[in-house]
Amino acid sequence: TIRRFGYIWTGFWSLDKEYLAGEPLDLANVFMCTAFTVLMLVGLRRVWKKDFALAVYFALILFFFPLPFYITHPEVYARRQIDPLILVLAVYAVAGNSAGSRTPSSEP
Repeated sequence: TIRRFGYIWTGFWSLDKEYLAGEPLDLANVFMCTAFTVLMLVGLRRVWKKDFALAVYFALILFFFPLPFYITHPEVYARRQIDPLILVLAVYAVAGNSAGSRTPSSEP
C-alpha cells in the first residue's frame, strides 16, 4: 500500500531495466508527477493560510479520493479525476504571491 501511495503521487514504480524498456517515458513522468505533487502541496499550504475552509475542502478530496487506489490497484490514471484540483493548487503555488501583489495602475 505504501508503494502504491508513492506511485500515485510520484509516478515512480521501478528502475528495473526491463520495466523501463517497456515504459520509456517513465522517468519523465516521475519528474512531472513529483513536481506537480510538490507544487500542489505548496499551493495547499498557501490556501490553508488564506482560507482554511477552502483548504479543508481541497485536502479532503485529495486525501479521500485516491484511498481505494492505494489498496486495489496502482494506476496513474487514478489521478485524472483530481488532476484539475492538483493543477489549480500548483498554479496557485507558482502565481499565488504575484497575483495578490499587483497594484492598480493610475491610468484610466
